[in-house]
Amino acid sequence: MSTGSSIAVKKDGKVKIIYCHFDGYHSHVGKMLLNYYNNQKKADAIIALGDMSCLYKSIECPPGHSYDNRMHGLSVFYGRDRGESRTAAVEFKTYKKALAYNHQEYNYFWNGERWACGNRVLSKIKACQDI
Repeated sequence: MSTGSSIAVKKDGKVKIIYCHFDGYHSHVGKMLLNYYNNQKKADAIIALGDMSCLYKSIECPPGHSYDNRMHGLSVFYGRDRGESRTAAVEFKTYKKALAYNHQEYNYFWNGERWACGNRVLSKIKACQDI
């Protein structure tokens, strides 16, 4: 069983969104984003790699790291690490439209300054720090 999430990033007036398959809850993906990907450059780097299996402290890809040979603490991406196609981020004009396209149980959004997050239970986006 998995807990999917979406990760969206706003840049230059547009929103790009990707899917993350595992551990989407606040205590994992939320904390990873908040602790290790907490600026525009790092948020953009995640989105640039497209849909992912899991997010960890690093998005680096040393020799030998792959979907089938996962190295501890390293994120796994479907395109880069598994060779899948059609895994690139999808671009929208607004977060609302992006969320309508890729709404998951947990949804994270870099608004250009900080991460926000929410899930179906929450009626509004809250700062990750508030959860």
